[in-house]
Amino acid sequence: METAMKIRGWVSRTTIKKYLKDPEPPQYRRTHERVGHKLSAEIQERRVRSIQYQMRIAKLPHHKDFATFDHGAATVTKAQIDPFCSGQFTKDAHNIILVAGTGTGKTHISIALGTSLVNQGKRVRSYNAVAAALTAIYTAVDADAAELALAEFEESDLAKRYPVITPSRRRAWNKVIPFLDYPPEVRRLIYTTNAIEALNSKIRHAVRTRGHFPSDDRAAKTI
Repeated sequence: METAMKIRGWVSRTTIKKYLKDPEPPQYRRTHERVGHKLSAEIQERRVRSIQYQMRIAKLPHHKDFATFDHGAATVTKAQIDPFCSGQFTKDAHNIILVAGTGTGKTHISIALGTSLVNQGKRVRSYNAVAAALTAIYTAVDADAAELALAEFEESDLAKRYPVITPSRRRAWNKVIPFLDYPPEVRRLIYTTNAIEALNSKIRHAVRTRGHFPSDDRAAKTI
């Protein structure tokens, strides 16, 4: 082999001997490193694009994660939430039901869980079929139309899947009817808590870094 390569003028005998002692000389190692770096960058870029695509088709209403979750204002602790962040409940085919009052972080937790699962390479889709079905009740023009919408919901598969919804509405029906006297703009402020939650979030953010306030006026100015 040495003679053939030397006759053809490819490499010298000394080079061949060095290659036989070190099959991966420095120039080859540098090439391998450059190729490895390019492949790693390409893999990372594809992963980022995949996550961005999965986030779009997930149709989450907002971007929220656990890094911005205020555990101090929530009714659950970090130790209770962390086990679900691994996504093991999806492998076990288990459901998670969040039950709590207004402004306790249910929406933030559910969206943050979806974001965490997407970052783990899982497919996520946000559905709010129950809310969409009940919207017909709260957007009815009058009490009769709302009663008809509730009856239609009662016959649906969603009502059978969530049997507590219709009875709870009927028990409080006399309290629901006055709501229908307001115009749609005012109704929206009543049945959605987004404005309240947004205000609470801004207040918590404003006072989080301050230990105390010398007076009520000073607290009001900060808010």
